[in-house]
Amino acid sequence: MIGTRDKTKLAGWHCENPRALIGSFRESATSGEVVVLAVKGLAAADALRAAGSDELSRKPLIDATDPVADAPPTHGVLKFFTSSDESLMERL
Repeated sequence: MIGTRDKTKLAGWHCENPRALIGSFRESATSGEVVVLAVKGLAAADALRAAGSDELSRKPLIDATDPVADAPPTHGVLKFFTSSDESLMERL
């Protein structure tokens, strides 16, 4: 199941993948044995809150997020919103 805040954003994709399930972040966290967090890094905390700590506390969580800031790259180097002494998962 794919979790989203807005199911209508995935309507076109769902037409091409009709066997897939789409639900809220909480519904997705409830349905799976393993949860994959694959959202924009700045949205990760909100996505986890929406999924619910009670649903996540008993499941493995695969984190595929990056702490990329909204700022543009400098000389081709992406900026992070975390420091070099912490990771996004530590914050979460």
